[in-house]
Amino acid sequence: MVDQNINQVELSRICGVSRSTVSKWMSGDSEPTKARRNEIAAILNLQENFFEEIVIPVEKIETLSVKEVAKLMGLSVPTIEKGLIQEKFPWGYAIQTSEKKHRYFINAKRFIEYEM
Repeated sequence: MVDQNINQVELSRICGVSRSTVSKWMSGDSEPTKARRNEIAAILNLQENFFEEIVIPVEKIETLSVKEVAKLMGLSVPTIEKGLIQEKFPWGYAIQTSEKKHRYFINAKRFIEYEM
């Protein structure tokens, strides 16, 4: 609305709805119908699908344990941990959780791409 130089009062007048309705839309308490969203997009000279939700598919990232990777690479667990801490491997990383502890993340797909 800022880009269009229009406020909630003007939008409510243009759409023929109450100011409280527009306020609820803006706060996320309610949502205009698809037809109303298309109408608002037309009024504001936006693409018809401007207000459509973008759905990003969420898929679980398969991981490997440090122990599994060490076995596959023929290296010791401490060597893999050190490599992850030092950011030597493109397929994983370490997150320091306390002064002497780390959590490790190894992306199985990337590991296979690089090492297998």
